Formats: sequence, structure tokens, C-alpha cells
Amino acid sequence: MCSLPAKNSFDMFVTKYNHRDGKLTMKMTDDVVCVQFSTNQLQDVKRLEKLSASLMRAMVSHS
Repeated sequence: MCSLPAKNSFDMFVTKYNHRDGKLTMKMTDDVVCVQFSTNQLQDVKRLEKLSASLMRAMVSHS
């Protein structure tokens, strides 16, 4: 597990799915720190889907 900086100003959040390999990749970066996670396990994909949804809700509510 890695720790992210205390600030909440990530500049980019990317989700990419490769159907051929069945692999989901998520990446968050602020051009200084880059956090990336890839998986092909269904359980992890579901967890990442929940994480993505909660991040989107948080971004919308703080606008």
C-alpha cells in the first residue's frame, strides 16, 4: 500500500480496459507522483469500479 500526498489536487485520473487481455488499469498522477494499479481479477475490477465511482462523487460534490 502506498500513501498519497495530503493535498487533493490530482491533475489526471485515467481508467483503461484491455478487452483482449481482460486487464483493467487505473492511474492517478499530479505530474510529481504517479500511482498505477493493474489487474485482471474480477474481484479487483469490482473494487476499482467502486473506487472510481466514489472518486467521481467526491469530485462532483467539491466543485
